[in-house]
Amino acid sequence: MSTRPFPAPRVLALVALVPLLATLVIHAASAADPAPLVRRLDASAARRGGVAVSLLRTPGPPAAILEVRMPDGGQFAGRLLDVAPDGATAVLAEAPGPASAILVIARDDGGQLRIEMPGLLAATFSSDGGKLAAVDGRGRLWAIDAATAEARPVAAGPFIDAPVMEADGTAIALAVPSIEAPFQSKLVAVDPSGNLSPLSAEPLVYDAARLADGSLVAVAHRLEGTVLVAVGAEGRGTLADLGPDAVHVSLSADGEVIAWETAGRIFARVAGGPSADIGPGSEPAVSADGSALLVRRDGASTLVGLDGSELGRFATASAFAACAGCGS
Repeated sequence: MSTRPFPAPRVLALVALVPLLATLVIHAASAADPAPLVRRLDASAARRGGVAVSLLRTPGPPAAILEVRMPDGGQFAGRLLDVAPDGATAVLAEAPGPASAILVIARDDGGQLRIEMPGLLAATFSSDGGKLAAVDGRGRLWAIDAATAEARPVAAGPFIDAPVMEADGTAIALAVPSIEAPFQSKLVAVDPSGNLSPLSAEPLVYDAARLADGSLVAVAHRLEGTVLVAVGAEGRGTLADLGPDAVHVSLSADGEVIAWETAGRIFARVAGGPSADIGPGSEPAVSADGSALLVRRDGASTLVGLDGSELGRFATASAFAACAGCGS
């Protein structure tokens, strides 16, 4: 999931998660860990340590891109999890997975906050960029201050995939009930005190997105395939049926543009119209205004128009950003 109105394209195949879910359930009931260790590095210290990360904002049109670059020969090995809405901060995972990992909050001035986590599966920024919601290797949900790196566990879960973090500290997350029912993932709201409230009756939810109008959309699996469902909106029900093999679903801020991956190809649909084959690739992300997509193609982040035309390539991990103050 993502805190931005254009969600980072993440879908988990729950069948492949059975061994991991066993780990999550076993460890969720264990004793609480001490507060995570935090290291603060300025740009020069990060360079000396071989972990420097630079953020390069490329203004649009059609959409602003944030490239996340590591220096050649650097010691940093990880992946981009999310970028703040203003494009000034990114969160990365060093050695992501169920074991010990480092959550890195990288700033555009070259500074970093490095948080030692008990594993790391996902992390996302809140809509205002001030908070992070993270799921550790035990499936626990954490709330993290993006400015100070103060981190606290909120709920034991287990949870999977990336939560949607609201500005008030509420997280919208995917809860797995137990190892006895590993093929269910329920959409729930977790308040700052750790109280859970169900949001949807769908038994298998892959992802969720908060749109610009405040509505919440869930990506769910049904017998007929992957569907988009309006959450908490009586009378709206199913918004779109994307077919049996659709994964990595992404939406524009108004929900009018939908992109997804099927069998190694990217498809898009505009305002309920017919599906268009955009071309080869994986993990599409729709820009907030719906004018372009970022897809993984031939090992690069590729900017693609809705007509399938290739508009640019970025060798490093990239994401759309609001790009405040970086031109237009």
